[in-house]
Amino acid sequence: MCLATKKGWFSYAALVIFEICAAYALFSGLLSLAGSKKYPYLWYGGAICALAAAFLLLYALLRLIRRLRLHRRLAGDTPAGRITERIIAAAVLAAGAFARLLVIAHMPVTPASDYKTYYDVAVLLSQGGLGASAYIAKFPHVIGYPFVLSLLFRLTGPSVAAGLYLNAAAGLLSAFLTYRIARRLSSRLGGLIALVLAAFWPSQILYGAVLASEPVFTCLMLLAVWLFVYLFKYPSTLGNTEGSMFLCVITGIVLALSAAIRPLSQILLVAAVLSLLTQRVRFDVNERMLHGKLSRAACQGWFRALVILLVYVLCSGLISAAISDTIGYKLPGATVSYGYNLMVGVNIDAKGAWNQQDAEFFDQAFAATDSAEAAHRACIDVALRRIAADPAGVLNLTMEKFTDLWGNDDYGAYWVSLFLGQQGGLTPERQSVIDTMTRWSDYVYLLGIFFSALCGLRLVRTKDAGPELALFLLVIGTVVLHMVLESQNRYHYFLLPVFAMLSALYISRLYRGLPGKASPDML
Repeated sequence: MCLATKKGWFSYAALVIFEICAAYALFSGLLSLAGSKKYPYLWYGGAICALAAAFLLLYALLRLIRRLRLHRRLAGDTPAGRITERIIAAAVLAAGAFARLLVIAHMPVTPASDYKTYYDVAVLLSQGGLGASAYIAKFPHVIGYPFVLSLLFRLTGPSVAAGLYLNAAAGLLSAFLTYRIARRLSSRLGGLIALVLAAFWPSQILYGAVLASEPVFTCLMLLAVWLFVYLFKYPSTLGNTEGSMFLCVITGIVLALSAAIRPLSQILLVAAVLSLLTQRVRFDVNERMLHGKLSRAACQGWFRALVILLVYVLCSGLISAAISDTIGYKLPGATVSYGYNLMVGVNIDAKGAWNQQDAEFFDQAFAATDSAEAAHRACIDVALRRIAADPAGVLNLTMEKFTDLWGNDDYGAYWVSLFLGQQGGLTPERQSVIDTMTRWSDYVYLLGIFFSALCGLRLVRTKDAGPELALFLLVIGTVVLHMVLESQNRYHYFLLPVFAMLSALYISRLYRGLPGKASPDML
């Protein structure tokens, strides 16, 4: 029995497309960073020099670690190495928790807009009084995060603070999962680097002041990624496939649960399926004779992908049925549920963002048919007419939306400043803190994309396709989707841990390639 995961044309094409996306994101980031400056071209050149300096500084630091043999302190073959790693991880998580609690305490934001909808729906669910809801019929994912909040509210009572603490816990768990995934993909060193990045990413800490669905969704999505990475490397032998099948089932369930909060996890589902298709097992003559077709098929990547897909479809159907029974409306089918977002996404005048005109059209279409599916179909018709009327304009809009989504990492600062300003709580001191965190967030964001791009370039030279292929596909899928559908800057929130993992993977591989001898377990 021989497991083959060699790269094919698809793997190389994915890496090339990722590099193009990363290069454009860096370009957009530089434009955004220097656009408001007095001397923008000086900033362009300075930012490029800063990225080069960051690489040289990292390389020098890794050489110093190798020369001083500090890696021995993380050697996994000794109790001291394991204890050291755990102490570092615990300290980073504790500091990350302190930073998040500090933001919650000093940035008192009252839920508004979509965030108020989450809170109100959660209160109704906790009290058992939601009833018929046309709004949720049109946007089914709105009920996912409030349902999680409602479970908490049944214990604590309706409380914004309780929801924020839940989000902080989800953020810390996300950082821990980022650490475990990066450690599995690379090394102990890579895991700790990813943990530091995820725990202290400024925009995610600042966004903790808002009662948003992203932290819980990201936590579930990263759990699915961790399960997938473990599954990809799980040894599946003939006559002993129960473990891999169990992982497939759990992965499908977690993906379905995360999709109930935000449908973006469907991108991860597709990425996982495509990545598993690179796994092929070859059997010798004796194995073919002693084991049946089903047993042999269960060892193949395509079979694992099929199990995940079937479990996801089954669980999603059950969740949709439960939501439909709760709200008293039939939900739109998966083939049309994107209709409204597509219509908004190709609205050139509104630059692909929410606007009153499209919102009123959607409401009127629903009122006329009393059917969410029919309303979404009407939106698709409008979207197709807009594309046919000005295809070049829509294509230009897609590139503009790319810049809006990936040009900076300011979503946390934007929403916190907006709500505090509207609610009279934006003091000069708070604005100063927000501005400082915004600057550092943009710097970390650009470095994350830069080192992720270097990771992709380094992996082009490897022969085997690993589970990290799913991470590249996840980024590509998100880029493509939001170039077409409605887009906001905060929609890249869940990909920031992915950039942390890829950056950590690159640094780990760079360290491995340095001259000299290091502990294999740290690598």
